[in-house]
Amino acid sequence: MTVSTFAPAKTGLMDAILPTTVFSAGVHNVGLLFLGGPKSAVRRTLTQYNLNTPASGRALLPSDNVLSATLRLQINTVLDLTGARACTIRRCTRDNWTPGTGMHYVNYTTATPWTVAGGDVSATPSPVAFTGPTVAGQMDIDLTAAFVEWFLANNAGVMSMHISIDDETNNGQDRYHDAINAQSLLLIDHSDLAASPADTPGSTIASTRGEPPARGQAPQRAAATATPARAARPARRM
Repeated sequence: MTVSTFAPAKTGLMDAILPTTVFSAGVHNVGLLFLGGPKSAVRRTLTQYNLNTPASGRALLPSDNVLSATLRLQINTVLDLTGARACTIRRCTRDNWTPGTGMHYVNYTTATPWTVAGGDVSATPSPVAFTGPTVAGQMDIDLTAAFVEWFLANNAGVMSMHISIDDETNNGQDRYHDAINAQSLLLIDHSDLAASPADTPGSTIASTRGEPPARGQAPQRAAATATPARAARPARRM
């Protein structure tokens, strides 16, 4: 087994209350904020990992067997008056979104809109449900092996993920968290490719040489090849 780690290739947020505001790249915010009554923020985050460019370990291949996958977040702030909230990670169907330079709730690049405002997502692979944090600190989310293997098999190892809180309705209660993007990591435990017999401990490889003699025995010579008989000389004439 081998564990490879990956840092985010890019991260960005969008806000339904400020739908055309372009936020700085590298910001991870999820949930609702209330300041004096009406919703002041309804935020979703996009984050992308490239399984071809590890921070440690090696790049993953479509033939790899993924054993586990963990999205590790360093939660900085939690605002939630009613306890933990259900959240979901879905595949974003676009990989060329541009955080900090055009992406927002309406557009994924400067002048190109999402098909559905708030980010285009898919139910394939199966979305990953998780419970939002209740305290700051390290938080590990199990992405499932099947979720990661879909990107290896179908999207050249590029993982664009859309993270949102499930209940975005206005009930006057904060339910929000943010994470320190620079400390986010994707950790994938996977099997190595099958080793060749020569590289496998304990393997035996047939030798073209004879076996060494047992102790106390004289070495045996190899069987000699027969010397071809000379041709008979012709009889001399008398």
